[in-house]
Amino acid sequence: MSPNLRAFLMMMNEKDLLVLAKEYGFTEARLLPVSLFKETPLEAESLFIAFLPYSWSKKAPFGQAAVSGYYPTSNFGHAQLRKLKEDLLEHGVFAEENKTVFEKEAASYCGGYFGKNTLYFHEKFGSALFIATLFVGVAAENIEIKKAALSHLCENCSLCEKVCPVSALPKRDMKADCMRAKMYKKPMPADAMENLYQLFGCELCQRVCPMNAMVSEKEQYAFSIDTLFLDRKPLEELVGKNYARKINVLQQLIAYAAREKYSGCYDAVRALESEPLLRDVCQYYFSRIL
Repeated sequence: MSPNLRAFLMMMNEKDLLVLAKEYGFTEARLLPVSLFKETPLEAESLFIAFLPYSWSKKAPFGQAAVSGYYPTSNFGHAQLRKLKEDLLEHGVFAEENKTVFEKEAASYCGGYFGKNTLYFHEKFGSALFIATLFVGVAAENIEIKKAALSHLCENCSLCEKVCPVSALPKRDMKADCMRAKMYKKPMPADAMENLYQLFGCELCQRVCPMNAMVSEKEQYAFSIDTLFLDRKPLEELVGKNYARKINVLQQLIAYAAREKYSGCYDAVRALESEPLLRDVCQYYFSRIL
């Protein structure tokens, strides 16, 4: 730890903490008074909230699969938040994991908008961002609450509803599973197999949204399909072990290879077709390849 960082931690105030957030890799941060929320730790004075934007992943070359930019960003953000918490505690500053306030609720006090797809849109970063929160024993001094509201741009727009591959968005009660949720079901539903265009997430409704015009698309996080059948470790390091579990990876990988009509992994898929949770997606693969 650098001497400057140590000095920040020893005499912490709001300004210091927000400067510190950038040293930990967060793009923007602020403190929200705990009075805004119903359930908070007694020692907490504020809820620290930080934003980390990401880019859309471009379609990978044939024989490779791209990973949604959210998951590597989320994995990095969680790791940095843990480090921040540990350093604060080490130097006598109260810090506790947030288990009671939804990140989207906290973000709603920072301005921005909500879309028809129920996502939060930051005024500068759009909806392509990871939100980190942490209860801290540092008082919020420059309190400026600007409540997010439904964007006026949504009133006469239905782009997100039209592009949703599983028709989740017209369900106003949002009880219908979106594409991303279906990708993690075991076994994966047929409509998710047929529409999976990258690993670990669907962002189609966000990509078409005019409020995300500032979000760029990059060639990033692409992996060889053949390699991932043999070794999930690169994915574990990128997105975290929780998301890169065996069944999660294999069923998404097989579905993606099927959509791309990639026959190079035929033998690998054939070796997995007796697995109960993979049987359906393997059959889908063979129906596309044979």
